[in-house]
Amino acid sequence: MSYDIDAQVKRTQKQPAGVGRRGSTLAVIGLLAMAGSALAAGPTSTLYLTAGDQGQNAEILGGTTVAITSPQAFSGYLGESAIAVSGGSIRTGHNGLYPGSGGTYDLNFAYTGPALGGPGNSVYDGTTDGTHNYGVSYSSGTVLRYDLNWGSPQALFTATGSNPTGITYDALNNSLWTSDVGSGWVRDWSLSGTLLSSFDTGLGKGFSLALDPADHTLSLMSIQDSGLISEFSTSGTFLETVDFGS
Repeated sequence: MSYDIDAQVKRTQKQPAGVGRRGSTLAVIGLLAMAGSALAAGPTSTLYLTAGDQGQNAEILGGTTVAITSPQAFSGYLGESAIAVSGGSIRTGHNGLYPGSGGTYDLNFAYTGPALGGPGNSVYDGTTDGTHNYGVSYSSGTVLRYDLNWGSPQALFTATGSNPTGITYDALNNSLWTSDVGSGWVRDWSLSGTLLSSFDTGLGKGFSLALDPADHTLSLMSIQDSGLISEFSTSGTFLETVDFGS
């Protein structure tokens, strides 16, 4: 799978029934194998991923290195990539490159409905602040805000860089992080488009991105279908790489 990165992924902490915690999202396109050798202990929070080019969703439970996969509700089509997790639901959106739909799932990726449209605009990754969803256009760098069902797009600002594709929300400073698929640079933006900070991951690509609400670290998948997720502090310090399979 790719993270929104040739797919989409969302993070949220596992909680007892009735207690929901919002996380950031990572989209994924491509397929993450279910068994991979770990170079580290795995994410702190659970990662939710989409593989829109293969009709698969996946979750990687916190502290594990195994991707639990399930078919997307509209797996007969391609492009169900962008992902946002909030309020106990996972909402995927369609990237607009193929005919198809997004969908609404519970936190086990069981489809609950309704079917969803957008975000279109060559948006492969997604995130949410619990009130709005966000995406960044691969083709133009435009950062867009949506309602929670991926409707009513509104352009916020243009993210500079080399084809920004990954995106994740940071609740600590109410900002959006983006990652460049063409360079591996990661940038933090205010919602009005002011560049707050940036760093070069040194990986050369940044296909999808997620921020863990539990430990405030960034997870980046740099190579589509690689199954390799690299974790960084928000100041740019490399922490670990985990191999979930390819």
